Amino acid sequence: MSSAAPRPSGIGLVGSGSLTFVGVAGAAATVYALQVAMGRMLPVADYSLYAALAGIFNMVAVPLSAVLLVVTRAVALEAGRKDAGGATAVRHQAVRELTIGGTAVVLVGIATSGFLATSLGSPSPWPVAAMWVAVGVNVSLALGLALLQGAHRFAHLTAANLASAGARLIACIALVALGLGVVGAMAGIALACAIGAVAVWWALGPASASERPLRPTHGLLLSRGALVLAVSNLAFIAMSQFDYVLVRVFLDPEQASQYAAGAVLAKSVLWLPVGIVIALFPMVASEAAASRPIRHLLRQGLLMAAVTSGALAAVLALGAGFWIRLLYGPRFDAAAPYLAWLSLAYLPMAIVLVVDNHQLALHRARFILAYAGVALAEVLALALPGATLDRLVAVIVAGSLLCLAWALWIVAGQLRAGTDEEAGSRLSRS
Repeated sequence: MSSAAPRPSGIGLVGSGSLTFVGVAGAAATVYALQVAMGRMLPVADYSLYAALAGIFNMVAVPLSAVLLVVTRAVALEAGRKDAGGATAVRHQAVRELTIGGTAVVLVGIATSGFLATSLGSPSPWPVAAMWVAVGVNVSLALGLALLQGAHRFAHLTAANLASAGARLIACIALVALGLGVVGAMAGIALACAIGAVAVWWALGPASASERPLRPTHGLLLSRGALVLAVSNLAFIAMSQFDYVLVRVFLDPEQASQYAAGAVLAKSVLWLPVGIVIALFPMVASEAAASRPIRHLLRQGLLMAAVTSGALAAVLALGAGFWIRLLYGPRFDAAAPYLAWLSLAYLPMAIVLVVDNHQLALHRARFILAYAGVALAEVLALALPGATLDRLVAVIVAGSLLCLAWALWIVAGQLRAGTDEEAGSRLSRS
């Protein structure tokens, strides 16, 4: 095994980030087209049920996404060390653990579908059961994407994201058009995940024949790294998805659907940094493991997120009424004020997302713990009795600004201290 790994192939964060941005932006635009289609095809009251189930789909994936980030980081570290046997071991262990864990979660979810359906005001448990099936199928797709990301195969990752999103759009529209309603939409997501999983694993190909036992620090489901990543992902999901569930539970369906229409479009400001951090996370891990400088990657990521997300937030906020009328039609005119405010409210989270992934790649937990504390406080404030949409928006704005202030303080301190060498030596020993 070589002691000095070569630099990852490609043209750095700008090039790789641009490539993954194309994939994420294209996939997100396709998924948003699906949201618009569902808003037009489903009754107004049913649209908020669809949005709530989609939000739950994302929230229950938090433990999965935490494990997958551990997988991505572990594969990236082995790539930095040029250790094919280690990468193969990570792959095999991830398949074993996620097959068992994913199956257990899905079975419990299906068994409790009736309770969740009642809580969400759904007349039938079938939409909830279909959502849990989609969760199970998504495990295979998400694991394949994590392996591609860790191996820096960003072209394949981009193609897979676009293909999966396109399949979701087609399948959901087709099944809803057949009169299956929200059940059809959730079944369409499950079918698209299955199609995407087949494509991703075909692109991955067979694992390397060489394999060695994993180091103790590379445990997946129960590792310290997985727990920290789970906390981070839970904080982000809570601050970006929990509102859909709360408005569905506490407000009338019509008002909840108006809010959902504005919120879904407003959160598109987070599409752009997602494309950046998909490249940033494994690149920081690989460069630090090889004891090379990494501060320039953070600077590039912050600049790209600020410029792209800031421009999109301005376009959405200034033309909120136009975009809502164009995409959803006059039935959702009341959603325009929520789009304007939430576009600006989620803009700070674009910066937070970049800092969060940079810290995660370096095994640093201090930022994540404070971030999780703000997220918990926001969720508790949102869930207080007497919920109104105005209070909900105000709480989201306050939470985003608090997270941004903490992120900038952490970044300023680390850039002044110059911690590249410390991070590299720590990761190279892990």
